[in-house]
Amino acid sequence: MVNPSWIRLTIDSLFEERYFDSSMSYRLAFREFGTCLGIRCRERGEEWSRRSEKILSVWQKRDLMNSTPEQLQAITLVMFATALVPGGNHHLGPQLTLAFCKGYLE
Repeated sequence: MVNPSWIRLTIDSLFEERYFDSSMSYRLAFREFGTCLGIRCRERGEEWSRRSEKILSVWQKRDLMNSTPEQLQAITLVMFATALVPGGNHHLGPQLTLAFCKGYLE
């Protein structure tokens, strides 16, 4: 089993090393959407929410279809949608329960 504090440390280092401020040509949207999904599935406070929003807002300003290699377009769009609404209350309707949230399979 992976130690959760190790994961947090790793994500922290990405922010500390300013990975998310690097050139978009070196970044992969679906990988960063996975990072946001992980952050949003576990409430970790306002700082982490801001980090997730920062990542998503950068990609929302881009044309994902034209900035993503064709073979990655499908997974990129799926990960984008999942990162935006990983579960919980949302303005689209009542409680959404999605498989990516803790406790779904319990």
